Amino acid sequence: MRLSARADIAAEPEAVFAELTEFERFERMALQAGAEVVRADALETPGAGMEWVIKAPIRGRMRRIDMTLVDLHPAERLEFHAVSQGFDMGYVIELLTPRPGKTRMQVAFDIRPKTLASRITLQSAKLRKATLSRRFDERVKRLARLIEDRIAEKTRRPGNSPRI
Repeated sequence: MRLSARADIAAEPEAVFAELTEFERFERMALQAGAEVVRADALETPGAGMEWVIKAPIRGRMRRIDMTLVDLHPAERLEFHAVSQGFDMGYVIELLTPRPGKTRMQVAFDIRPKTLASRITLQSAKLRKATLSRRFDERVKRLARLIEDRIAEKTRRPGNSPRI
C-alpha cells in the first residue's frame, strides 16, 4: 500500500533540507510521543547508513522498527528503509523548487507485507485507505508548517540580520 502527500514551504530547498536532517530533533519528538529511539550507527554527520532502532506503540502494542537512511542527496532527496515484524517499509522525501523561495516537499510511504498475517492486517488497512491518506496528508502538512516556522524563526533572530 502506498500513501503520498505534498506540501509547499516558503523557504529555499537547502534550508528545508537542513531542517529535515536535524535527526536529533526528530528523535526527541518521537520520545515525547512515547516511542523509544536508539541510534544504531557510529556516523558523525548525516549520511547514508544512519540507523535507528525504534520501539513505538502501534495498534496497542510496542513494536520494533529498524530504520536505515538509504539515500541522501542534499537539498533534493531523503530515502529511508524500515523493517518491522512482518512488514517492509519505504519512506521517500523529495524536495522540488516550483519557483524561487518556495519548496515543494513530496512524501511517499510504501508498506509491503512479508507474512500472511501482515498481508491480512494490510488488507484491512486498505479498507480504510481514504482515512489513512487524509491523516498522512495532514501530518505532512503539519511537518511542513513546523519546518517553515523554524526557518522563519531562525531568520528573525537578532544577530541573523545582514550587516550594513
